[in-house]
Amino acid sequence: RRLGGAPRALALATAAGVMLALNAVVTKGAATHFKHGLGAGIASWETYGIAVTGLVGLLLMQSAFQAGDIEWSLPALTVVQPVVSVVVGLTLLDEAVAAHGVEVAVLGIAGAAMVAGVVALARSPALVAIHEQPVAEPTAVIDS
Repeated sequence: RRLGGAPRALALATAAGVMLALNAVVTKGAATHFKHGLGAGIASWETYGIAVTGLVGLLLMQSAFQAGDIEWSLPALTVVQPVVSVVVGLTLLDEAVAAHGVEVAVLGIAGAAMVAGVVALARSPALVAIHEQPVAEPTAVIDS
């Protein structure tokens, strides 16, 4: 609550990205329970966790979009969600990357390019120009 503007938008978007990544983890858990039947799926806490993490993630995301300019919140959300999802999948869910040798390097370069691209787009001169343009006053048209 102490933050405002761009720092607040960035913090909320980061939290939303983490929450939506958690939603993906909970969804995987629920899907595993549903493999054992409808009753097992409905009885699992993960099924209800999907709704909770999804709604909290959505609330945080919308709050981030309202807290400041979108060039702060959208890049953070775009980068944080997949990165956290991959890290959690590799560390907690015993998932593996199906790449070897040069493919791993290519994946690393692609990830770095994604982050650099999102940051570059967020700081593009086009966005700066949009914010520097004066807002036109609305005019009323009266038909007689």
